[in-house]
Parts: sequence; C-alpha cells; structure tokens
Amino acid sequence: MCAAKQVGLALGTDAWTTDPEQIKKQEELLQVAKKYGVSILDTARLYAGGASESAIGTMSATKGFDISTKLPGGFAPDGSSAAGVLKYTEQSLDALKLEKPPPPLS
Repeated sequence: MCAAKQVGLALGTDAWTTDPEQIKKQEELLQVAKKYGVSILDTARLYAGGASESAIGTMSATKGFDISTKLPGGFAPDGSSAAGVLKYTEQSLDALKLEKPPPPLS
C-alpha cells in the first residue's frame, strides 16, 4: 500500500492583477498565507488574462512559494499543439520571472 503524501495548502490567484494598489494587498495576503502554512500559489496562463502570473512575478513570490501553473490547452486555439505548448510555457516563464519551469509538486 502506498501512503498518500499531502502536498500542502494552496492559495488561488485567479483574480490577481498587476495594479499597484492590488499588488500591495496581494503582498500582505502572501505574508498572512505564509504565516499560516500556505506553501503553494495556484495560477494559470488564463487567469486574469495572464495578469495572475505577472503579479506573482512582479512580487517575486516565486522565491517563497511553490508555483502550480497551467497552460491553456484546449481553451486557446493553438494551446494543445507542440508550438502552442512551447509558446505558452515561454509566456508563463517570462511572466513569473523564472528561467525554467518549477519542479512538479510531489
């Protein structure tokens, strides 16, 4: 029997933006989240038109949290093609200010 391992608590960022007023509030929320054991930020290329990933990158939140992001897949015209996967991966990395994709959560 294989024991399941709990990944941790995640904070959804689907409505996060890069608006300066919101960035301040989001940074405060990150501090509270970290204090209470949240270790993962859940985002996606489609959340807020890409602004969610950009907000995380702007706040350098990738340094203190694991990042769970998703590509658009079938929600974008070319999202499931090889070229689309490469394009959206590059956009995510740029927005999150990462050089390579984060490791899978285990």
